[in-house]
Amino acid sequence: MKTFLFLLSLLSAFTGFGQKDTALTFGQLEGDEYSNEYFDLTVKFDTTWFTMDQEQLKAMTNAGKELIKSKNADFGEMLDLAMLQTVYLFGISQYEQGAPVDYNPSFLMLAENLSNAPGVKKGEDYLFHTKNALKQTGMDYTFGEPYDEVNGFAVLSAELAYMGIKIKQHYVTKVSDGYALSCILSFADDDQKGALYEMVNSIKMK
Repeated sequence: MKTFLFLLSLLSAFTGFGQKDTALTFGQLEGDEYSNEYFDLTVKFDTTWFTMDQEQLKAMTNAGKELIKSKNADFGEMLDLAMLQTVYLFGISQYEQGAPVDYNPSFLMLAENLSNAPGVKKGEDYLFHTKNALKQTGMDYTFGEPYDEVNGFAVLSAELAYMGIKIKQHYVTKVSDGYALSCILSFADDDQKGALYEMVNSIKMK
């Protein structure tokens, strides 16, 4: 299930270039902290969880893309371009990929360039487009009331009924330095939700 969840971050990607002289990079991990120089950002995480490398993130994305194409072929074609235009910064899951568990909660951070979308000025604007894109996938989504705010990020809550399972997702976004900086939280129960929001609340941006 987590393969599909990761794909959802792609659905409203934008093209263009950043607004800083410093190039956007994947960032780095050290101890219990992820950092990214471009955003002057740090995130604390539980070291008993499993971080994902770029190859794992790409594999998750490809699997999710194929699932979308099976539901909406035309919309799925748009994802091929989106995959080339989104920078995946950080991913972590409670269990190893492929572990024999009913559900594997995950925290994914990505950045999408807004140079060609000047009307997107804050997180709520970006999540408006995200919500509309999710509706086009043909998947069975329901949405919470827009929009909560946590640690300076706007939050869109969604629930997906898929193969008899209810998957909860929160899209946590703010606009910073020409990008929509987003965290995708995927979970099945309140304990998992609490652990993911500990990471959201640990985010510091200088």
